[in-house]
Amino acid sequence: MSNVGNNIKKLRKVKGLSQQAFGDVFNLTRGNISSYEEMRAEPKIEIVLKIANYFGIPVQHLIEKIYPLMRSSILTTIFSPIFLH
Repeated sequence: MSNVGNNIKKLRKVKGLSQQAFGDVFNLTRGNISSYEEMRAEPKIEIVLKIANYFGIPVQHLIEKIYPLMRSSILTTIFSPIFLH
């Protein structure tokens, strides 16, 4: 199983987005985002590609990396490219 759901949640929180707002960016429902974050479902590869491209991170990192929940400043460093949007 991939870590994409956990990483979606962390990206969303770093950006200060609700599940609804995050879903709106990618034409997904709040329920879709909730399902991904709670690992009840995994997004299609097209969605993974859109998220990675939007935030400027490698797809492999979105799928495989395990980013622990940390202070916001540390997450900012980990996901620093996302602040360019």
